[in-house]
Amino acid sequence: MAIVMNAVSDSIKVISRLDDCVKCDEEQYEEYLESLDESVLEMEEGAKPVRFVVKSQLDYKSQRRIKQDQVSMHEGAMGVNLGFMMLELRMVLVDIEDPGSPLLTFVKGKDGLASEDLIARLESLGISSDLIAARNLAIRPKVPKKN
Repeated sequence: MAIVMNAVSDSIKVISRLDDCVKCDEEQYEEYLESLDESVLEMEEGAKPVRFVVKSQLDYKSQRRIKQDQVSMHEGAMGVNLGFMMLELRMVLVDIEDPGSPLLTFVKGKDGLASEDLIARLESLGISSDLIAARNLAIRPKVPKKN
């Protein structure tokens, strides 16, 4: 048995399906997420989409912090905190290219991560799930095709 590691770049650029210039259905967007090939997306002629720059790899300490935030104990019962995704997004979002709006300008918080206000804005716009999904697909191991 061999485990094949994918060559993963330091960061990926993601266009949200909610971008005004993106004109595609869910199936096309899913295809885009699988490859991050922008040619798959139908876009308005001459329009410039917003690109979110997301780290594909995190150091051990950051991964550990995210994992610790995923699980909680309450009255002896273990639960899952979905808020860990917001922490993960704060840790992996490193820039926003061509924001087109001051509301989407990349801002760091005092801790050097993407600001909480920016992440809250992305969450309220429904963009955060696209960014997390793209990152998860980009870093997942690819299963080799069997002959």
